Amino acid sequence: MHRCTAIGCTANTVKTLLAWSSGKDSAWTLHVLRLQGIAVGALLTTINQAVDRVAMHGVRASLLDAQADAAGISALENSVAVALYK
Repeated sequence: MHRCTAIGCTANTVKTLLAWSSGKDSAWTLHVLRLQGIAVGALLTTINQAVDRVAMHGVRASLLDAQADAAGISALENSVAVALYK
């Protein structure tokens, strides 16, 4: 695995997809990965379509977008219907 040496990684760096619940443990994981020089390419989150909220913590999808923007990383959303999520 290639690792970046700074937050501005080069284009040929392998990037990690981080499962993102929108909670503090996900934020801490991102912090630790960055300290280790591991580039995160996107935050993967499951969204409940019926209510437009993050499935794990029930926060609005707009908060997810704000978190991704603040981290400078794209959010990759996996939308599920309520019937599939139960």
